[in-house]
Amino acid sequence: MVEFREVRGRGSARPGSGRGGSGRWWGAEPRYRMGSAERAALRPPAKDQKFLNLLDNISELQVSRSDYDYISSRFIHNVSAQENEAFSNALRLFATKEEVKQYNMEKLAALKDHTTGTSCPVLKIKAKHNCSQASKESTDSAEGCKIMLRANLWLREKLCNGTVGTVHDIIFAPQSETPYVILCEFPSYNGPSIIPGTKIVPIKPILKSWANAKGVQCARYQFPITLCYACSIHKSQGMTLDKAVINIGKQDFSLGLSYVAFSRVRELTDLLIEPFCFKRLQPSPAIIANLEMRGDFLQELTNKL
Repeated sequence: MVEFREVRGRGSARPGSGRGGSGRWWGAEPRYRMGSAERAALRPPAKDQKFLNLLDNISELQVSRSDYDYISSRFIHNVSAQENEAFSNALRLFATKEEVKQYNMEKLAALKDHTTGTSCPVLKIKAKHNCSQASKESTDSAEGCKIMLRANLWLREKLCNGTVGTVHDIIFAPQSETPYVILCEFPSYNGPSIIPGTKIVPIKPILKSWANAKGVQCARYQFPITLCYACSIHKSQGMTLDKAVINIGKQDFSLGLSYVAFSRVRELTDLLIEPFCFKRLQPSPAIIANLEMRGDFLQELTNKL
């Protein structure tokens, strides 16, 4: 069913070790440490050595007061209105999926037709599914909205999971309420186009199948795109962004969350940052306990080899 609506308006890391009171992510034994070369392979090439040092300190959970002062120079309220405006179309990175969904829907609701200036009608395309466990999914779309691919369609030509683009048009078959194809434009796409001189390609629904935790075979048929005014920090892994606005949340609920957020760009001035206090980047008791448990496990594993 399709609904139309016009939208308006180590080893172990012990407390006290090092400046930050903990060891590196992979433990204190050299074979488990993530060295600078390994970290560099996981992030875009940076231009600024000071920024590289900051990223290393974030990864080692050893952020100093001077590091924090450096970061805070990019807090939203510490940059000019003109520079804030330069980030108006930048991708937003949030810690949680709930924040991502809320921001994406707000941006979709505010989307205007570039010719009339009126609000764009939004199409909610419900996925087809074979059981209730696969039913909670839909695609919200409108002409001109920013989207991200959620599947590898043509790796050689850069139509892959994480590719960002915009919706150009939504095409329906005769007598059908469900779109037949969504025409999307991807700036990084290198292959042939359905419209000569553009980078527009037709995206059709695909079938995804899996078994859930109870062994139930689930299947869902839907368009492999999602809104992309914002995405989760976790989803941004592997991306290289020219600009980004980041909100790292109240805590790292998984190791390395803050590092991933900060390391998506080449230098600090490519970021706008939602403010947070110095304590936010200090290792919490839960993180320290997690590191200790991981370090003990790795040490035990080493002893058995």
